[in-house]
Amino acid sequence: MEINVHDRQVEIKGNIKTLENYMTIKEVVQSMVDRGADSITFIIEDSLSMTSSVIGYLMKLVNVDRIHIHMYIGDDRLIDLMEELSLVQVFGVKKLRG
Repeated sequence: MEINVHDRQVEIKGNIKTLENYMTIKEVVQSMVDRGADSITFIIEDSLSMTSSVIGYLMKLVNVDRIHIHMYIGDDRLIDLMEELSLVQVFGVKKLRG
């Protein structure tokens, strides 16, 4: 997994699948929140899944820290997962357009 940050946008390339991936995402996003970000956009180009630890952390951001999250997802399988978990509205999920 590769992660790049531009202002309040987090771009993730590759699969989100390991504990190390979770720790990296959490560190990057938490530093953004600590600097005052109240809205974060994720661009997830090609991950087909997302670990429960990442989903749980993002849920905490939305429900406890009141951070607005928007996700642009490239892989339909990850969009399907978000739909199955009823997270499309919570995370503002949209299909990433090429």
